[in-house]
Amino acid sequence: MKTSVALCTYNGEKYLSRQLDSILYQTVAVDEIIWCDDSSSDKTWEIAEKYKEKHPSVFKIFRNEKNLGYVGNFEKALSLCNGEIVFLCDQDDIWEKNKVEAVQLKFKNNHKVNVVVHNLELLENDKRYNYWETIKFNSKIENHQLFERLIDKGNIFPGMSMALKNKYLKTLLPLKKINHIIIHDQEIIIKATHDNCVYLIQETLGTYRLHENQSIGLKNFKKIKTDITDHDVYLKFKNIETVDRMIEKLSLHSNTKIFYLQTCNKILKDYLNQFHFFEKIYQLLRLKYIYKIKKISIPEK
Repeated sequence: MKTSVALCTYNGEKYLSRQLDSILYQTVAVDEIIWCDDSSSDKTWEIAEKYKEKHPSVFKIFRNEKNLGYVGNFEKALSLCNGEIVFLCDQDDIWEKNKVEAVQLKFKNNHKVNVVVHNLELLENDKRYNYWETIKFNSKIENHQLFERLIDKGNIFPGMSMALKNKYLKTLLPLKKINHIIIHDQEIIIKATHDNCVYLIQETLGTYRLHENQSIGLKNFKKIKTDITDHDVYLKFKNIETVDRMIEKLSLHSNTKIFYLQTCNKILKDYLNQFHFFEKIYQLLRLKYIYKIKKISIPEK
């Protein structure tokens, strides 16, 4: 199975060489690296040219004349990939030597799988964390359960932990760009879990670097909230419009809306249950008249 790497960069000179070397020296070599640079102003493009000179048969480098933005740049890189399997790649992470081999094996042994996602080691300064263990993620859950978690709580899978079949990728392009929060990786994994074609690998096959220069990343991954605030309730209800857009743009089944409305009612109930009787009444009135939030009548399935 021929492999492509969709690599996107923007002012990423600091960590690039470590990232690139970890891709080049795999136990199973990648066939091509599609490198799209989004008009970097540092030495990123010089690094791209040097790697292209050293590995002309592997690197295909493209420099955007105008900045496309994070999602637009990835969309371009993904559309240019020719391999049967496409790996998403950021500019500051590290691949384990057996990543390509392990992912390929899962695709070969599971023909109905279109997307493979693996666990990560998180690197924050000098500290390392097993990502899924830290966030208490159960990798043995079914696709439909994972889909509901993604709809309810948002994405937990950064793009660099994903690989997908190019045939399936082509059905997802162009990206639907639901909003500025739901970026390419979240859009892909939501659709793939909905289509019941995701395989999870418990093994850590890459190191995700956490640093101050990240524009998008895993933020506050160690914080597990136990209390619910009125702002949490507001955001949950406000997101109903986004869920509607996801259902429309990604062709999700209609039960998705019912499920999400149930989660809205649940967070409202859990929030109010934190208070005693009279305080609960006050909070309910406050939510209703200030935030325009009230319990939702759930339509029958």
